[in-house]
Amino acid sequence: AVNRRKRPGGISITAYFFLLTGWVVFTAICGVFKASYYQLLPGMGVGKVVFQAVKLGIGPFVVANGIAYWVYSQYRLKWCRGLRIVRHGLVFSFCIAGAYSIVEVEYLAGIGWARQILVTINPFIYTANVHHGWWPPLLWPGQVRSVAPEPSFFGIYAGVVLPFLASYLYGTKSYKRLGIAAMLGWLGFLIFMSKARTPIMLCLGEAFVLFVTMIYIKKTLMKNKFCLPLFFW
Repeated sequence: AVNRRKRPGGISITAYFFLLTGWVVFTAICGVFKASYYQLLPGMGVGKVVFQAVKLGIGPFVVANGIAYWVYSQYRLKWCRGLRIVRHGLVFSFCIAGAYSIVEVEYLAGIGWARQILVTINPFIYTANVHHGWWPPLLWPGQVRSVAPEPSFFGIYAGVVLPFLASYLYGTKSYKRLGIAAMLGWLGFLIFMSKARTPIMLCLGEAFVLFVTMIYIKKTLMKNKFCLPLFFW
C-alpha cells in the first residue's frame, strides 16, 4: 500500500493547489475593481469583465500547474525516463528551429529567395501579427529570432536546449558525437546572431559551468554523483 500520510506541518498538493487558485481569483477580482478599466470598454458590464479577468487568469494557471503536477506524478519514481523524454523533445524542437534558421540566416545575408520563403510562411507562425499589425513583425531585420516572436525569446529557449543537447556528448558513439558537435556549433552561432545580451550571457555562463564540470569528471566520485545526471547517456 502507498503511504499517503502527509509530512508533519505540511499540506497536501490538492489543498495547496486550491489555495493558490483561490488567491489568483481573489487578486484578479480586486484588480478589476481597483483599476476600473472596464469603463474603457463600451458595452462591457462589470460582471462580464470580472468573468473575463478570472478566465484569463485561471486558464493559464490551471494548465501550467496541472501539467506540471501531471508530469511530476508520472515520473517522480522514474525521473530518468521523464528526463529522457524532455531531452528528446527539446532536441527535436531544435531540429525544427535550426532548420528554419538556415533560411533566416540566408535572409539576413540579403538572399532574395530566402526573404520570399519567410514572407510566405511567417504569417502562419506569427499569428499575432495579423491582429495587432506591429508585433511580432513579419520579418526581423539584423537579428536571428528563429521561430520565436523576438530574438531574446529565442535566446532564452536556446539557453534551455544547450545543456540537454550537450548531454549527448557523454556516452554516445564517436560518429554521433560529430553530429551533436555540429548541432552545438550551429546553436552557438544562432545565439550570438540573436544579438540579445541576456541569452548570450546565459549561454556563456552555461558553457563555463560545463567546462568546470568536465574538469571534475576525472574524479570518479564526482562523476557518479554529479556529472552522470547532467551528461545523460
